[in-house]
Amino acid sequence: ELLPEFLSVIPKHSLVAVGTYGFIKEKQQKAEWYCFLETIINELEPSGIIVYGTLTKDIIDDLSSVTKFYLYGRIN
Repeated sequence: ELLPEFLSVIPKHSLVAVGTYGFIKEKQQKAEWYCFLETIINELEPSGIIVYGTLTKDIIDDLSSVTKFYLYGRIN
């Protein structure tokens, strides 16, 4: 769960980094990460998101129209 207090300390319009190693193995986890990223994008309007770890191509394709993704890992 992404707490509002957590997002409140991150500056809007900044570059945000997230780590996904070991977190997107099952379909439910993929849905949770999609919601997590969508919340970050809606609340922070980041200039980009650095992803270190694995992220699925469909999540990137769907959300890359609203922010840039910088991947340091692999795409599934």
